[in-house]
Amino acid sequence: MKCLNTKQCLIIVGAIAAFGAFAAAFSPVSNQKSQATYKYDDFKTPEYCGTACHNDIYRQWKQSMMSQAYTHHWDEIEYFNLAVPHARLDAKVAEVEAGCNGCHTPMAFLAGDVPPPRPEKNSRANESVSCEEQLNCAYIPISLKPNPAKR
Repeated sequence: MKCLNTKQCLIIVGAIAAFGAFAAAFSPVSNQKSQATYKYDDFKTPEYCGTACHNDIYRQWKQSMMSQAYTHHWDEIEYFNLAVPHARLDAKVAEVEAGCNGCHTPMAFLAGDVPPPRPEKNSRANESVSCEEQLNCAYIPISLKPNPAKR
């Protein structure tokens, strides 16, 4: 099997990101309550994938905003200091407590870890949006499980 060059990797990562943005716009995930459909252990870590095979893609992901979708300082302020308190006070926006996580930390959303621990607690929610969630779970119906044959 031929290894991909950097340009090919960037095209693939860009296509995944574009698909993710398109799918998120039409995804029912953000409108659903979080369900403990999965466990964190159902997912490989980005480090596992990055050291096992996909070194270049992992390095690019680590430098991307996708890897910081949950841990970026401004996102943390918006979620914990603004969204969560407002969601708990106003029923009209209550769904944002879980809904934000469907895109910013889909693994936590699917594990029912809502709200997830703050980033300084170093939970698996800190993995933000990694390839495995994008490819397996975040943009397909929640009723589908990750493929156990891939584990």
